[in-house]
Amino acid sequence: MNLNDLLVFLLALTGVGFLGITALGILRLPDLYTRMHAVAKPSTLGLSTLILATAIHDGHTLQIAKMLTLMVFFFLTTPVTIHLLARAAASTGLKPLEISAPLEAVKAACADEPQAAE
Repeated sequence: MNLNDLLVFLLALTGVGFLGITALGILRLPDLYTRMHAVAKPSTLGLSTLILATAIHDGHTLQIAKMLTLMVFFFLTTPVTIHLLARAAASTGLKPLEISAPLEAVKAACADEPQAAE
């Protein structure tokens, strides 16, 4: 295993890790807006590192140029897509999930607890 193979392996592993974080965010987060936030950055980074690993592994100049163009495309289109999805959801009246315990309620609950005797 040479240095090139090690770099490809580490980039691919990083990409798969970012895509795993994306999948976990989609499954665990409660509403559309937080899920969109979980999808935007990790999926772009995950796909980009996998594309970079593929480009390094292939090694041909034309293929590397195509892969880098694809990476730029992902970096430019993913945030725009997520923003448009959020605007569409907001325009249909979808509200973000409300926090179950506002900060004032938490502070009030903490103030009502008896203090420990010293």
